[in-house]
Amino acid sequence: MGWIQKATASIKRRGTEGVCTGSKFGGPTCPKGSKRYNLAKTFRKMNKKQCGGGMMCGGAVGPNMVL
Repeated sequence: MGWIQKATASIKRRGTEGVCTGSKFGGPTCPKGSKRYNLAKTFRKMNKKQCGGGMMCGGAVGPNMVL
C-alpha cells in the first residue's frame, strides 16, 4: 500500500473527510502550512494533472473526494 492509500484510509477512518475542501481551504480548519493544507494542495495538484486541468473529474482521487 502506497502513501496515498494510507493517507486516504487514515482520513476516512478519522472522519476528517472534507475538512480542507472548497472555501475551507486555507481557513481556520485548514491553515496555510499545516500538514492538512499541504496534503490537500498535493491532492489538488495530482487531480489537475490527472484530469487535464478540470476540477471535477469523474472518479479521480482529489481534494473534493478525499479530504
